Amino acid sequence: MKCLLTTTALLGILTFGQATPVFAQNACADGSDPKAYILQQSIPLAEAMPKQVSSGPWPRIFHQRTVELSYTEGQRIIVSGPREGLRTDDLALIEVSPSGQRWEHDFRNAAHTHIDVLKNPPDISLLFKPGSNQLTLTLTDLIGPEWSTSDYTLLVLEPCQRFIATPTAIPTATPVALLPTVTPAIPAVLGNVDNENPPQPLDIAALPQHATPRQAAPSIGGGADWLFLLLAVIGGGATWWMIRRSSQLRNVLTLLQTKVMAITRTVTPYIQAVWQQLKAEISDAR
Repeated sequence: MKCLLTTTALLGILTFGQATPVFAQNACADGSDPKAYILQQSIPLAEAMPKQVSSGPWPRIFHQRTVELSYTEGQRIIVSGPREGLRTDDLALIEVSPSGQRWEHDFRNAAHTHIDVLKNPPDISLLFKPGSNQLTLTLTDLIGPEWSTSDYTLLVLEPCQRFIATPTAIPTATPVALLPTVTPAIPAVLGNVDNENPPQPLDIAALPQHATPRQAAPSIGGGADWLFLLLAVIGGGATWWMIRRSSQLRNVLTLLQTKVMAITRTVTPYIQAVWQQLKAEISDAR
């Protein structure tokens, strides 16, 4: 990294006028210089083109290139070139999206008699937004008799402070209050053990008996059987009465009664006729 930093810096920004960023081999050693930057990326935008006759029509675009660039806040984006500075006959335009911002420079002097050299490299960082960006360089010949350009290189500079190791905070151990271990207390009666006279086994039979005898459940018999039978009969009668009270059974009984009455009305005349005949026969027999 130090070798890349040194060679690129010498061939790039340090040789291109008085650049603001500071490049040195130990620039990122301790981060003491807030202006110290390290080269992260170098993107070619245009190659040098020698003078050629301009035939028009004007204006005429003779070079255009678009590149993708990811920008992080705090970076610096510099347009670099050869040692003597940037030079284009006639106009250089840089457009950046999605910001829609642009940078342009007309290298002609006020009288449009010759081309001036831009010695200080332009810083176009403000044209970018954090994230993905698209940059387009357009070189245009505005008028004859000739056109040409120097090379263009886009330099992405990263502040050295991002490469300095930040001390990691060591968490402080928080004291934890340990709960005391609870030791079960030994009854005092067991405190002194007489080894010569050990305790004797407990004689359960010698203990006084205070248990109450359990009484047997009464047996159902004798008069209790008749009482039980009577209750069963009463319960059965009540059940029959409840069933009869039900609407469904009542409808059945009503239908049955209707049928019986209809049969009775049909049979009654025959019974009466037979009965009258029998009475007549009995009278004749007398």
